[in-house]
Amino acid sequence: MKQELIFKDLHFDGKNWSDESLRIMEDMLAVYDSGHTIIICHPNIVFLNKPISSDNRDFSNIDWLELTSNISYNNDNSYVSIYPEIENSWKYIHRRFKSELFKNNKVQSPRHLVVIELDRNGGRLVRGIFRADEESIKVAENPLYTEYKPNSIFDKRLRWTADKEISLTEYVNSKITNQIYENQ
Repeated sequence: MKQELIFKDLHFDGKNWSDESLRIMEDMLAVYDSGHTIIICHPNIVFLNKPISSDNRDFSNIDWLELTSNISYNNDNSYVSIYPEIENSWKYIHRRFKSELFKNNKVQSPRHLVVIELDRNGGRLVRGIFRADEESIKVAENPLYTEYKPNSIFDKRLRWTADKEISLTEYVNSKITNQIYENQ
């Protein structure tokens, strides 16, 4: 089911990102679970119903669970990270958005990038969508990811060092089952 995207602005004062923006970036880009990977790529690579076309450059709602059966990404169209550090992931996003962040007549704003998490067993969970235009960078977080992500430094460390991997397929399926049960 499609949900409206609720974007939060990331604030930069010319020298530094705000503390809230840094927290949002870390939540989106850090890998918390050993054995998991995040991929940063164009939305059409991830979503079954391609949200971007030559006629439609922007979108305001998405079905977070309608994903393609096979995500085909490579070094030319995406960035892959397996680390808790976010610097290289953020550099990739900033590099991909640099044309949108400044007045550039050759670019059709806005541009979007999706952050998706994968586990070793093929489980997938979209974390969120970054959106950039010449005025701002924004991010919309998947409500399922909001519930999934660790909320404390202790939880983050525990998940990174845990021997047991969290199955994203089991997590998503349990949320879908709960949702169906609540709607009856």
